[in-house]
Amino acid sequence: MRQQLKRGLFFVFIFGLTVLVYRNGLEVHYYHDDFLDVFTNPEEQIYKCWVTANDLNHFYRPLASTGTALIQLNWGLHPLPVHIIDIFLHSIVACFVFFVLRRLKVSKICSIIGALFVLVSQLSAFTILSNNCLSQILAALFSGLSLWLLYDYLRSGNTSPEWKYVGSIVCFFFAFLSKETSAGLIIAVPMLIFALEDHHEHLRKRVSQTVVKFLPFAIAVMIYGIMRIHAGALMPATGSTNYAIHFGSNIISNSALYFGQALLSFSSADVVLMAKAGNALPLIGIGAATILSTIIFAFGLWKTKRRNTVLALVFILILSSIPVIFLARPVTESYHYNMIIPLALLIGISVEYFSTIFQNLHLVKRILLGALLIAVISINATAVNKKALMMTRMGDRANTMLAQLIPLSAQVPHNEWMYLASPPDSVINYSKYVMPWLMVLSYSDSLFSFETQRPDIRRFGGTYSECRDSALIHPGITFVLDTGTATIYSAAHKPESSGK
Repeated sequence: MRQQLKRGLFFVFIFGLTVLVYRNGLEVHYYHDDFLDVFTNPEEQIYKCWVTANDLNHFYRPLASTGTALIQLNWGLHPLPVHIIDIFLHSIVACFVFFVLRRLKVSKICSIIGALFVLVSQLSAFTILSNNCLSQILAALFSGLSLWLLYDYLRSGNTSPEWKYVGSIVCFFFAFLSKETSAGLIIAVPMLIFALEDHHEHLRKRVSQTVVKFLPFAIAVMIYGIMRIHAGALMPATGSTNYAIHFGSNIISNSALYFGQALLSFSSADVVLMAKAGNALPLIGIGAATILSTIIFAFGLWKTKRRNTVLALVFILILSSIPVIFLARPVTESYHYNMIIPLALLIGISVEYFSTIFQNLHLVKRILLGALLIAVISINATAVNKKALMMTRMGDRANTMLAQLIPLSAQVPHNEWMYLASPPDSVINYSKYVMPWLMVLSYSDSLFSFETQRPDIRRFGGTYSECRDSALIHPGITFVLDTGTATIYSAAHKPESSGK
């Protein structure tokens, strides 16, 4: 009873700390891709999402879609419930990292540092602050639970209870139902089974035992695949479109984006702004600090006696990038949550080495090492806060724009689109917002080429001025143009926003 109370208090502490870190992002409104998960009829969507893919992007993520539909059914599009639930799950992930490190016999202080990394890492910020990344958090959590339960079951041999093996299969299945970025599990699970099989057995027997134990996982993948096909979900394909698998330079660039930010020892938002402004000197300093922190981190892993554990976690960390690095589109920040658990575990193990020599260090060296740790935590916490403020501003702009457009939505025919164009006297640019009744695209002062999005609507090209001169667009707050197949609206002046 006392132990359970201590665990409960620890979770409350972690949850409270997470709320404190993300306090400036609790009111981030829906914007950009968030609207892909806005449902016209949330009550219907709770059941519909299991048999039908998302109407807007054709993704099949029924577990997350059910959660999102329940939130919208009870609280509408208010952002606070979404973020509280995300933070609650994020806190569970942090506690899970602490639990695993303790089970691996890592010291309590180093386990806490691993959990703190989960809380303050800027890798998590975009996912926690978004309104449509519940799928990403659930996928990472269930993936971690599946691998841990399987590891705990296999390493104990015949003495381990069967529920751990069954639980691993269930979590494996739930990870796929959460998001397709769990694909790396298909490789990680059989490799883990093979690695933990009795090494004294003949190779052929180890392989056969691996196949037998992996069979239920394979059946789970097959069931998931059948569910995807039946739901009409977007299926894996090769090509150059956004979510197609492409084998080219994109693998190098996506790998650099995916793993590079994990090593970055400074706010990625600030780095992007510095790069755009051409501030070379600060970027060189950040690069040097990143290399130094990476060397220190790698040195701790190299010196640890947990070589097999480190190799397994590095392998899982690499697999977390599948299929993300193979996509034709650039890696976005939400995908970084895939790596948060293995990376946090590696950090806990790396710090453990330094903690063992900490007692023998001179006082000055202790202070320097402690200052370095505090600096890393502070930099990440600051980066999270900056992203929270930035995303809050973008959400507010989107919310302001939608407040002006929603009254017009009643005039849009069923299953038709609403379009906007930027006037030439405005420097405002904003990217795509998608809802069941609204699509907004803006490229400088050009009117979006309709035929690329809706082939049944004839194309209107050219700049705002050219369209206005040809009586296609009229000055004022809104205009209406009846093409015979759709009604199109545009605002002359719009709030600024940025894309995700």
